[in-house]
Amino acid sequence: MNINSQQGYDSTCTCDSASGSVCMKYTCSTTVRSVSCFSGSSLLTLPDGSHKSLADIQIGERVLVNHHHTYEPISSFIHAKHDGIFSFLAIQVQSTKSNRTSTIHISPNHLIFDYDSGKAKFAGKLHVGDRLQFVDHDEIVPATIMNIKLTKQEGYYAPLTASGKIVIDGIVASNYATVSNHDLAHEVMEVYRWWTNLFGGSKSNEDIPWMLQVMLKIEEIFALVILFHRILLTLPDGSHKSLADIQIGERVLVNHHHTYEPISSFIHAKHDGIFSFLAIQVQSTKSNRTSTIHISPNHLIFDYDSGKAKFAGKLHVGDRLQFVDHDEIVPATIMNIKLTKQEGYYAPLTASGKIVIDGIVASNYATVSNHDLAHEVMGVYRWWTNLFGGSKSNEDIPWMLQTMLIIEQIIRWCGGEQLIESYI
Repeated sequence: MNINSQQGYDSTCTCDSASGSVCMKYTCSTTVRSVSCFSGSSLLTLPDGSHKSLADIQIGERVLVNHHHTYEPISSFIHAKHDGIFSFLAIQVQSTKSNRTSTIHISPNHLIFDYDSGKAKFAGKLHVGDRLQFVDHDEIVPATIMNIKLTKQEGYYAPLTASGKIVIDGIVASNYATVSNHDLAHEVMEVYRWWTNLFGGSKSNEDIPWMLQVMLKIEEIFALVILFHRILLTLPDGSHKSLADIQIGERVLVNHHHTYEPISSFIHAKHDGIFSFLAIQVQSTKSNRTSTIHISPNHLIFDYDSGKAKFAGKLHVGDRLQFVDHDEIVPATIMNIKLTKQEGYYAPLTASGKIVIDGIVASNYATVSNHDLAHEVMGVYRWWTNLFGGSKSNEDIPWMLQTMLIIEQIIRWCGGEQLIESYI
């Protein structure tokens, strides 16, 4: 059951022991409720140059959204909550033009505009020294981040404007959060914007619109077919190199007995963006060495006891994975599994269809449940990359794997589960 408090926290309780219909023992955990917006004390600039807090602003009031005296009305609030205490990042900046300072209170997964790249980034990915877009005397100038700290404020508000931008405490920010691409979010929210223009906006909806929820789910689905973040491959000289830095053609460890193969291509890869991974920590039963692999839940990884590849999301603490320890494959016991977010994703391709990631033997493949079947089908793609060269810039998975996934789903719907699992 979920217990929703008024102070910005969510508690989840599980019944551990029951007598009839009565629960005798509970286990409860409490986490801070995630918000995606600005604090109620955040200041907006009005056409007369005065300021008004988000808590006091009303739908229809015109506010500064950019430089050159660009003001737009607040058409609605994507979501808002007037009471309750919530966590925000307090990001303090200093203008490089006038040395003016300002502090914005923003959720870590809200988008804010970087000055140097011109792109919107998650506030939680910013660092001291980064530069944000800042309106100083009607001009956008760089403002250097001087300090970032976690703070608690009352209320949260996510205002919506026609341009999808808004100036909060002098800093240019996006209307959007959670979804990593500002332009894409703005396009999708056009329908919601049209709806609010037609029927009026609201400042009382605590939940984000279903359109943004759908977009978030789509991003999560794409994240599930991703392999690894910036984790380490072993080179022939015994040194290590991250997937972000590895190049096509470099030879990497794919099994024990010093078996090295070149990276022929990347099934798909994306260098920027924030994605979800499982952080699976293992400990070798031979040397007690520990290692952690960051992998998507539906990527295949090799179980030690069965010798088969399994979806990472199906593993449990206590299961044993194949681990290369002093040139020998030994069992490594899973000690911990947790969800984490990291930047970038990479799915390398080798001749054997296997690769050693942070000492753990993993498959090249995801989404399709049978490693051997995926390896057979991907032989055509491997031949193609050997003939014409591989790529590290293709964000979408090959059509062959997409087709395989569809075929596998059809077979499962028709009751062919055993056929898929027994394929060799």
